[in-house]
Amino acid sequence: MKEIHVYNLLIITMGAFLVPIIASKIKIPTAVAEILYGILMGKSVFHLVKLDSKTVWISFLADFGFMILMFLAGLEINFSDLKKSGIKSLFLPIATFFITFFISIGFVLYFDLSSYMIFILTATGVGLLIPVLKELKIDKESIGKELFIFALIAELLTLIVFTFFEMFQLHGFSINLLQIPIMIFVAILFLKLMYLLSWWFPDKVAHWIHSEDSKESGLRMSFALMFVLVFFALLFHVELIIGAFIAGMVIAFTFKEREQLEKKISAMGYGFFIPIFFMNVGFNFHINSIMEKRTILLFFELLLLALIVKLLSSVVLVLRGISFRNSIASGFMFAAPLTLLVAFGMIGVRLKLITVEENNAIILLSMVGGIIYPILFKLIYKKG
Repeated sequence: MKEIHVYNLLIITMGAFLVPIIASKIKIPTAVAEILYGILMGKSVFHLVKLDSKTVWISFLADFGFMILMFLAGLEINFSDLKKSGIKSLFLPIATFFITFFISIGFVLYFDLSSYMIFILTATGVGLLIPVLKELKIDKESIGKELFIFALIAELLTLIVFTFFEMFQLHGFSINLLQIPIMIFVAILFLKLMYLLSWWFPDKVAHWIHSEDSKESGLRMSFALMFVLVFFALLFHVELIIGAFIAGMVIAFTFKEREQLEKKISAMGYGFFIPIFFMNVGFNFHINSIMEKRTILLFFELLLLALIVKLLSSVVLVLRGISFRNSIASGFMFAAPLTLLVAFGMIGVRLKLITVEENNAIILLSMVGGIIYPILFKLIYKKG
């Protein structure tokens, strides 16, 4: 039994080390490469990693990695920049999200798709956007900040609307829908508590966040907060990743200068736990299903519709002084929400809202979109 664990751990750690190197050489996102590595090592190709009752720890580490990923997504929110921009500056990103959402509803109804596909077409995230903006050295420019805010607001609102949708699917119109506002209220309480702690004990908090504390108190505090909010999410039957995302937002709002803490969490997450999440997606992938006509047709349908939705909604960026060409280029970038697609696919299967074959089409969409759309963005984008 111990030999099985060590053997699987060896394959996973070697992948975590080698895959990013290979991905950088062949110019594809690391997350895509990690999913492909999981497909190769899993039941689809070489059968080197076998998932059974003895290897549930892989699923646990994968879930933990995903929680860290969502925690970091919340931690990336710069509330100072949002405050400087003003509330009025958020109206257009919010309106753009709802434009995207309602166009997606129209396409789902017209093409007679599962209602769950509304979120697949709407999904927008910052996971791939940030490295692409940094690569083009426009992350600090006005267009880079605009694209980040639009993608961030879309990701946040997508998660909120998706949570209501999930609760409705599970309980219908009932008192259970109040669990979401209660969860938000709990998050606000923790926000106030963290803010008061930073005000009452500024020196202690600064020691946690900035110093090279051998006890890593700041790191421990971050994970304690994350698991407390994950527990409340579990208690209120809200997706665990929502609790992790809110925990990151709480720390981002409370501590304005958190670069050192963010680097530590990011190093631990991206160094080991997050790659396990993406590899595990590959381990569970059924490659034979992509040979089925229904899966292939659904994949191409989603690939085309998701792009059209994002291109149509991205045109509003011209109202922010972005050229029409760069607005269209941004639509390609918004159409590559790799992490959210993978998450929604997994949740959909667990809730039995989509089939395994539909999930495989979504995973294909996340990988193909994650490769081709950033390339098209770079080709179309023109520096002013």
